[in-house]
Parts: sequence; C-alpha cells; structure tokens
Amino acid sequence: MSFQWSHYIDIARFLLDNIENFNEEAAYRSAISRAYYAAFCHAKYYAKDNYGFEPEDTAEDHLNLRAHFQTSGRSDIVRSLQRLRQWRNSSDYDDPSYKANELNARQAIVQAEKIIGKLR
Repeated sequence: MSFQWSHYIDIARFLLDNIENFNEEAAYRSAISRAYYAAFCHAKYYAKDNYGFEPEDTAEDHLNLRAHFQTSGRSDIVRSLQRLRQWRNSSDYDDPSYKANELNARQAIVQAEKIIGKLR
C-alpha cells in the first residue's frame, strides 16, 4: 500500500487540537505547511497517474504541476494550490513578523481537503 499524503492533514489537525502542548506560532505554521504538502503531493501523484504529469522531483514541480493542471483545464486546482503555496511559503520562510494563527491554519486544512476531494 502506498503512502496516503492526506495523512498530513491528520497531523495538521492534531497540532491544532493539542495546541496547549506546543508553541502556538510553530504549531500554526506547521499545520499550514502540512496541509499544503498533503494537497500538493496528492495532486502531484494524481496528475502523474491520471493526466500524464511527469514530476522531476525538484522544486520546479510546484510550478510545473500548476502549469500542467492549467493546460488540463483544471484552473480550480491551480488557484487552490497557488493559494496554499503562498500560505505555506509565508509559514515556512517569512521572517518572524509574519504571524500565523488558528484561522489561517484551519483555512489551509479546509483548502487542502477541497483539493484532495476534487482529485479522487
């Protein structure tokens, strides 16, 4: 059985449900990051299996996947992945002035679930 990338959403939810055990900012940022990777990796392998996408397994896959979905007529997926990627980049790379919060994290989880749901 292959790994189900959607399990990362379970980790994101766990962080939010057990926030008292973690630094809040770190938990929110991590939940956003895990939500993005759940959606991105699910979409990447779905596109490989169903749309002929050939991942390079490099950072370029993030952009290439969205381009591939765009040419496949799935602009809904493109917009959702782009939004999640922006949130993930803010969470993983932005300086400490960026403040993630529970609302951001929950929105990321919902967005990731929508992407995965559309690509079943």
